[in-house]
Amino acid sequence: MIETHYADKIGHAFDEDPVKKKRLLSALLAYNRDDWGACLKKLHALTQQATTKEEKQVTKFFTAVCLQDMGLTPAALQVYNEILEENPSYAPALSNLSVIYFELEDYPKAITYAEQALDYNRNNPSAYHNLASACFFTYDLEKAKNYVEKALALRPDFPEATSLLAMIDTIAGDEEAAQSSLRRAVALGQDEEDIQGAIERMREKYAQYAAAE
Repeated sequence: MIETHYADKIGHAFDEDPVKKKRLLSALLAYNRDDWGACLKKLHALTQQATTKEEKQVTKFFTAVCLQDMGLTPAALQVYNEILEENPSYAPALSNLSVIYFELEDYPKAITYAEQALDYNRNNPSAYHNLASACFFTYDLEKAKNYVEKALALRPDFPEATSLLAMIDTIAGDEEAAQSSLRRAVALGQDEEDIQGAIERMREKYAQYAAAE
C-alpha cells in the first residue's frame, strides 16, 4: 500500500483532511508509475493548499524527489535547500542531498549530509548506506564496512547495501563473506554482472590508490 510504503516520509501530513490526503497518495502513485508530469502537477497544487509546516515540507520533499529522479539535479537541490531553511533537522532531505553529492562525486559533502541525517535520526538505514558508499569511494574500508553493517542491521533486505558489502568484502580479501553477500544481493534483485563489473572497477581504483600511497 502506497501510504504504508512512504509512511516515514508522510508522517501526519493531511491527516485532518482526507480529501487532500487522497490527492497526496494519488501523486505518489503517479510517481511510482514514473508519470513525472502528473506527479509534479498534483504536488504543486497540494503545496499551494498546504496549511501546516509539515504539509508543505512533505509536498516539497516529494517534489524534490521527483525532480531528482528526472535528473533535474539543480532544481532538486533548490527545493531540498528550501526545506532545510524551514527545518534544518529534516533527515529525509539531508539523506537525499547526500545521495546527490555522492552521484556528483563530491564525497566530502556526501559524508557531511549523511552524518547530519544521522544526527537527527539514528535509525536511518539509507543514511548509513550513503556514508558507507562515500567512505568506500574515499578508500576507507574499515569505516565503509562499519556503516554498511549498521544499515543492514536496521534493514536486512536492503539490496544496495548488500551489494556494497559484497564489494567491500572482496576488496578486503574476504572471499567467503563476499560470495555470501553477493548471493544475498542477487536474491534481493541485484544484477550479478553489474556487481562484478563494479568490483573490478573498484579493485583497479584501490590498486592505483595503494600504489600512489
